[in-house]
Amino acid sequence: MKEQKQEKSSPVQPETNPEPEQPKGGTPRVSRVREYMKAKFPERQWADDEEFDDALADRLAEADAAIEGHERANRTIMEVIEAYPELAEIIEDVAGGVPVTVALARQFSPEDLAVAEGEPDYDAYKRAAAERTKRLSDIRERTAARERNMAQSKTDVDAFFAERGMDEAEQGQFIEWVDNEILANLLDGKVNRSILTKLYQGWKFDEAVQDARTAGEVEGRNAQIEAKRMKAEKTDGLPGSGGGIAPEPEPQPRDFLDDVLNRRSKRKF
Repeated sequence: MKEQKQEKSSPVQPETNPEPEQPKGGTPRVSRVREYMKAKFPERQWADDEEFDDALADRLAEADAAIEGHERANRTIMEVIEAYPELAEIIEDVAGGVPVTVALARQFSPEDLAVAEGEPDYDAYKRAAAERTKRLSDIRERTAARERNMAQSKTDVDAFFAERGMDEAEQGQFIEWVDNEILANLLDGKVNRSILTKLYQGWKFDEAVQDARTAGEVEGRNAQIEAKRMKAEKTDGLPGSGGGIAPEPEPQPRDFLDDVLNRRSKRKF
């Protein structure tokens, strides 16, 4: 009986770094995580995968901290609502468009909200009422100041445009530039080299104008001195400081007496 020789096959070792599976059509798969990071930070550039992983880890840590803070706040709110279920009704009414005063009136009477003098919470109640009065007064004052500032700003802007003779198209372009390049970035907390350069140029503008004016005055005085010097060199009959032949003197006007003396002098010879 013929013996059949069986060959032992060695086990297949898995690849340590398998190539990512290519989808049909040959288009490489884009990482959703990388897409998220690019969308979240469109201006960021990562030098390599290690820097990208560090940025991703920082983002995840920030997200975890924010989630933990939200969960802690939710637990506190739930504890308060469980102790005072009327608050849940008030919040639901206000979220549905009911005015706050009406929502409060549906759950509490004026007597419930007032604390009589002598009760344990009276001092805290008085402080809270005073703080609310001051807070509302501050809000009204800030609102009034903002309205005054906006009115004055419009006057100043109109005067600025008129002084520079800017038409409506130029005004719109300038306002758009200020809004996009300066105000929007500052409101977003973005201060970069470009913004600082523009602000610095504005800060130094008056000083630069004064320096230019002083330089122009000095240059003008120097030009006057040079003109006087050149005039003196032309009229003194001597060669100028630069050498060369001095210009011939201009003929002086002669009078009647000069002519008589000249003729008598000629007759002697």
